[in-house]
Amino acid sequence: HKDEFEFASKEVVGGVGENTIYGSFYVNRVEAGDGSLSVPSGGRIFVDWTFTPNFTIDYGLKKLREFIEEMYESGELRKVMVSGEFRKITVQPRPRPTPASGAYVTPTGHPFTGFIRKAIDGTVGFKNYNMGFSVADENVFARIRPDIPVLVVGPLGDDCHVADEWVTVDSLLELEKVFTKFGESFGSYV
Repeated sequence: HKDEFEFASKEVVGGVGENTIYGSFYVNRVEAGDGSLSVPSGGRIFVDWTFTPNFTIDYGLKKLREFIEEMYESGELRKVMVSGEFRKITVQPRPRPTPASGAYVTPTGHPFTGFIRKAIDGTVGFKNYNMGFSVADENVFARIRPDIPVLVVGPLGDDCHVADEWVTVDSLLELEKVFTKFGESFGSYV
């Protein structure tokens, strides 16, 4: 089964458009025994989400627990008895070998952000400012050394994070100019 839904929607700061978070889910595994028919007494649902600034693991767990309570109260989620006892759904983070990184954002007013933006403006013209949508090494840097500003500057592309993701050669050449400018003028920031 696969489905999509609107998780949250909020007006964008400045009143231009909306910022909507869409969710989706699908069943990717069903387990059953061969020799007998039985009703399972337990199950697991894995929830995965992208962190954005101010959306922490604790906040996500709180929202999921509230969601489950609301479903019990409305009757959408029925109280099921297991061996004569009601077992409520529980929510906990999935164990992982490394600590999870929370989302971060280096503010638009930070001096380093201003330095980077000025270098981009003077080279190819500033295009946009997106925040916190990354699961790469910079999240580790931001977690370990929050005192050091972290920004990611990359080429412009189309269909990001899909099978046909691409960037133009012109965008890569522009990025080379931008990084050259960073290197040439970095002493003025430090």
